[in-house]
Amino acid sequence: MKQLSESEVSIKSLIDVFDSAFVKVSDETDESFWVQGGNLKTKIRIDEKRKYLRFSIVYQLAVKPTLAEATRLANIINGEYLFIRFTAYESEGDILLASDYYMTYEEGLVCFHLIKIAKRFEELTVEAIREYYNDYLS
Repeated sequence: MKQLSESEVSIKSLIDVFDSAFVKVSDETDESFWVQGGNLKTKIRIDEKRKYLRFSIVYQLAVKPTLAEATRLANIINGEYLFIRFTAYESEGDILLASDYYMTYEEGLVCFHLIKIAKRFEELTVEAIREYYNDYLS
């Protein structure tokens, strides 16, 4: 199984891992890039100081709940889905949901695990949105 040592983890090496798994990568910067999943795009950032990767998805609801209701549902999800963390916030009049997951790469990273975590993160985010925010989807 292919692995990256801690010193080998970089935007370029991570993109190479996703490319080799036939996962579409876009919007590369010095600190992050996006991977296209089955339904949503996931942003992956490197925090070199803390030695972790941050996976995040932002989703705009089609039908706007109140911010209080969106936050209440996000808190319920946080109790049910321990793997991911949800937050709700308002931006330019829209209610947005953000899900996050943090993965350490201290001591190295198993490439298969990276791909599997990215896919599972997206699956759980979609599942949680469909289960708890179904009334606010188009």
